[in-house]
Amino acid sequence: MARHAAEARSPLSFLYQLLAIVVVSALALGAQLVTSQFEAFAQNEAVSATLITDGQTFAGEPKLTTGDTVILRVSYDNSVTPGSSVTISVGDELSLPAGTSLTVPAGNTAIQSMTTDANGNVVITFADPFPSDVEQGALDISYVVNTVTESEMTEVTWSIDDRAGSADVVLVTADDEPNSNLSDGSSKSITAGWPSFSVSVDSSGNVVIDPSAVGTEITYTLTASTVSAVSGYTIADTLAERMTYVDGS
Repeated sequence: MARHAAEARSPLSFLYQLLAIVVVSALALGAQLVTSQFEAFAQNEAVSATLITDGQTFAGEPKLTTGDTVILRVSYDNSVTPGSSVTISVGDELSLPAGTSLTVPAGNTAIQSMTTDANGNVVITFADPFPSDVEQGALDISYVVNTVTESEMTEVTWSIDDRAGSADVVLVTADDEPNSNLSDGSSKSITAGWPSFSVSVDSSGNVVIDPSAVGTEITYTLTASTVSAVSGYTIADTLAERMTYVDGS
């Protein structure tokens, strides 16, 4: 009986298979910023944070790659305690740009100071007294995406004191850019070459396979693609008669 090796090899990159491609693209001072559709919030009674992007998307999802600049917009209102401070920290995905010098924007009378602590977190201290003519305000903090070594689905995370926030993303390596022409489909093909045994037709018209074919392993590739984000994707295949999967393949 012939044996059939089913290797779950795919020529598609990680991004083509998972197709959950996330955009949080490069933002620079002076660039037009758009609030991402994938906003996520870290809520405090008076302070919250929103991830800002330039609105670029792929297959309906945002993406991040090494060196992209993103903005964390910190919003506050007049219910903050005058003279109080909040600490803004981010996960391993982001860091402050090298040489960053934090300064309170000109004309902002609600914030007394912006500094970094020993761990590199941003500390914002509100004015005391808090200005009576300010009902609410916002402050932008720029971060850089750290080196992406593997394309994967993950989260960009941050916190305001002990209140956490996050945004789902797909980190993309520089050599793993997505294919915008990807479409739904599936296929299978032999990838290791057809084995070297003979096939003939006898005098009665029957196809005869050389007995040496019994036990020969045939490697093939199953490929599936989808333009939509997929989690837990399952591939199933029915083998031809007289063929079986190789255990452990």
